[in-house]
Amino acid sequence: MVFLEEANVHIFDLLEEKMRSTFTFLLLLLSSPIVFAGGSFPQDLKFTNANCASSGICILATDFVFIGPNLVWQADKGNKTDGASIPSLLQGGIIGNSFDEDLIKAAVIHDHYCDRRVRSWYKTHRVFYDALVADGMSKARAKLLYTGVLVGGPKWLTVIQGKSCGYGQACINNTVGVPTTFIKGTDHSDEAKERFEKIAEQVEQNDDISLEEIFELVKQEVGPDSFLDAGDTLELRKGFPSQIKQ
Repeated sequence: MVFLEEANVHIFDLLEEKMRSTFTFLLLLLSSPIVFAGGSFPQDLKFTNANCASSGICILATDFVFIGPNLVWQADKGNKTDGASIPSLLQGGIIGNSFDEDLIKAAVIHDHYCDRRVRSWYKTHRVFYDALVADGMSKARAKLLYTGVLVGGPKWLTVIQGKSCGYGQACINNTVGVPTTFIKGTDHSDEAKERFEKIAEQVEQNDDISLEEIFELVKQEVGPDSFLDAGDTLELRKGFPSQIKQ
């Protein structure tokens, strides 16, 4: 009888420990940032100068975060945004400029990660689309802007190791290594504009076109291109694993 009582006590202790572990996990899960399918901005966008758009350069007064469908993206206080990552083929036509009210939040995140290449160009251009839609832009218009950054936006073949920000492993925002070297800058050429206009016409004719289909259209129009061919598969510099998932 004594043996059975001791065995029962041991079983109850194990069950209690298991329940404690499960409860702790649930608390951690509930306390983590909730990521919605469409993405969200938990903070307001604030610049040090409310009228900075006229100068073409704005400085973040506070950290600015976008919680995307799969990743968290953060631009830090003190960072500048100047719209340099938005190709000129989009400006003056589809958009007035990168400081337009329905574009600026997405532009801030996009500028930050194009300057700090800790994630692939593919993910960085994709978050531009996600942020536009999360901020209220129609999917049809956001797809055209996404097409524009695919055609003329900057691209890179290597990424560098970043460091986690306040949102944990999902948010890797500031570089701790050396800058990447295999980079194609923003394309402002007439040729890029012509390519964009040709692809945009096809995108506008199909409301149901997916982002993956748009990417394939761009690849077909551009032809062989090491940056487009690399897509979301990149090398982490300085001997790190050749495939990363950040």
